[in-house]
Amino acid sequence: MKWRAYGLGGCLLWCGLSLMAQAAIEPDKDPVPSVMWAFYHKQLLGDAPFVFDDRVRLLAPPFAEDARQVPLEIDARAFTGDVVRVLAWAELNPLPKIVDFQPGERVLTWLSIRIRIEQATPLRAAVQTRDGLWHVG
Repeated sequence: MKWRAYGLGGCLLWCGLSLMAQAAIEPDKDPVPSVMWAFYHKQLLGDAPFVFDDRVRLLAPPFAEDARQVPLEIDARAFTGDVVRVLAWAELNPLPKIVDFQPGERVLTWLSIRIRIEQATPLRAAVQTRDGLWHVG
């Protein structure tokens, strides 16, 4: 198991939780319109294929009482045994990458951490499955 957590700097939080249908939606339809998506897509996911998928759950409060201790939960249990890598990032933070997790076999792909948020920002989590496809939530 390989795990990296990255520190962030802090204020308010805007979480990109959407009310999408259960199935994945078309790749060009960003459920959280963001000016930084194209940059982070290329920077973190490279040229690998991706799909926005609500089975990747990134849970955070809509507002943080303490920007230094924002609870964040990444749930990719829907992909049991098929996950190769989990990434999470806060698009507008000075240090955007939050987590880079490469679970081994038989590891539950559910993470719960506390982070510092610099400003109101979209949060994203991406799960790469064995077939090379990134599922972005």
